[in-house]
Amino acid sequence: MYLSNESNESNESNISNAVYWDDLKITHHESPIVQVDDYYPFGLTFSGWQRMGVKENKYLYNGKELQRELDLDWYDYGAKMYMPDIGRWGVVDPLGGQMTRFSPYNYAFDNPIRFIDPDGMEPWIPEINDDGKVTYVAEEGDNVKTFAEQFDLDIKKAGEILEMSNIRVNIPTETGDIVTGESVAEVTGNEVLKTNITGDDNDVINQLGFAIKHSKSLGQDEFDLKDYMTGLNMISTKGGVSLNGKMKMDNQMVPVYVDMKAAWNVKSSNQPDEPKQVSNNTKINWKFRVNSKEGVPTFLIQVPTKYYKTSGNFLYK
Repeated sequence: MYLSNESNESNESNISNAVYWDDLKITHHESPIVQVDDYYPFGLTFSGWQRMGVKENKYLYNGKELQRELDLDWYDYGAKMYMPDIGRWGVVDPLGGQMTRFSPYNYAFDNPIRFIDPDGMEPWIPEINDDGKVTYVAEEGDNVKTFAEQFDLDIKKAGEILEMSNIRVNIPTETGDIVTGESVAEVTGNEVLKTNITGDDNDVINQLGFAIKHSKSLGQDEFDLKDYMTGLNMISTKGGVSLNGKMKMDNQMVPVYVDMKAAWNVKSSNQPDEPKQVSNNTKINWKFRVNSKEGVPTFLIQVPTKYYKTSGNFLYK
């Protein structure tokens, strides 16, 4: 910065108009922004900026830590390492057998704008057995911490529930480990655990699938979201919630999009509305009627048309 008074002009009294400073102070205020990063959809950086002299931030795309060892530039998603330059996982998905229509290396069903994969693994799956009993089934990588986070429990209660189901809490669970509804009811007073609607999309989506099946097992054709979700004020505040993720249907992980409006009671029809084909016949909408005085009367689950039979069996059998 350069400051100079170069005026030599004088007024009519021959007095110089020059201005002088005897206490000049210049203060530089740095922007609170220390880093900016822009990404292509699959996570490859195309531009970025970082202020000089600040500590390096390695948590970049989707908040995951970038591993620069051996110049690999892979992202650590916890269960797997992600390669943004090719948009693939570095290893085969251990749950790939449940998604046979996709490559076992695929990331977010090859559509990271529409779908997310927050940790490379699957959530606990709430289920209804053939005898109508409620169970919670562990997937690869689950443990007492993921159980507590998914179902909005404190870690102590989560541990009590797992121990009552004969699951050790100090080690990762095995895929297929089952938490019984009886154990949940013994600790919480209700066999149905609730998921926070502001939580992970996959958790919320599978909870909605569970709500559909659970209400049917009780002989009901409608359910109240308050019986299965917490944080519902977010729906009325925002006017709705949109979710992208995977729902377990007939032992397959199916990519779905869910559009929830500001309505609390959701009523399912015996058959879906006339399927609405969108996006060049690649998606199908399953609509639910809503019992509510407020909000738009739609509760939409959208799945790829290739899963028509799978989703139909799940939602309406």
